[in-house]
Amino acid sequence: MTARSVVLAYHAVGATPQVPLRNTFVPVDVFERQMDFLARRRRVVGLEDIGDAGSGSGPARVAITFDDAYRSVLTDAAPVLERHGFRAVVFAPTAWLGDRNRLDPEYELELSLMSDAELVQLRERGFEIGSHGHRHIDLSRAGEQEVRDDLHASVSRLQTALGQAPRFLSWPYGRSSEAARRAAREAGFAEAFALEWDEAPFARSRTPIFPHDTGWRFAFKASGRYAHLRRARVVEGAYARLIRPLRARA
Repeated sequence: MTARSVVLAYHAVGATPQVPLRNTFVPVDVFERQMDFLARRRRVVGLEDIGDAGSGSGPARVAITFDDAYRSVLTDAAPVLERHGFRAVVFAPTAWLGDRNRLDPEYELELSLMSDAELVQLRERGFEIGSHGHRHIDLSRAGEQEVRDDLHASVSRLQTALGQAPRFLSWPYGRSSEAARRAAREAGFAEAFALEWDEAPFARSRTPIFPHDTGWRFAFKASGRYAHLRRARVVEGAYARLIRPLRARA
């Protein structure tokens, strides 16, 4: 990963509810404007190409990912992406496929996850399906054998549903550990992605997109410079001292 490339992390697409899960959503009209911007000003590529930023000239490279395999990705996001010819990766928590979002700690809002058959349909339309673990547990806090078992179950489920093992993994809750990263390598993943700002093999950083990321905010996040700046030690220190405590109180 370089300052000329960025992986965007989405979850659900649709109307933003006034509940704790609201940052999970990006309204459809906002998503459409974001994709229009990427079509005009960025180069959208697959995860396998995101690290190849070339000489630094030309538009920044952007990869698009979705965590949790919400059905709205199929019904609302996919048509927008297809209009632009964009590829995206959907990371599926395999124990919950075809169910509601029982994986979410705040269950005041019910969201449907795609079924195995819908993932197959999405794959046939040119999208890639990755793993988001099996039970959607915090694998950064799990023991190494528990991580191995969870990843094995996820790989097995996707292998059965899709006829091939997933290449990519995104860590539930965006976090990993050294033991978890080792288990991911052993499970056969080509790469794994986090929501942390450290940039390391099998913990590649992604930039989360929220409902308020419109206009210049989205342009900045989709430039690659946002993630690069956010990883800077002085910025991380200020964020830890000021922003995190304010959000915790809120």
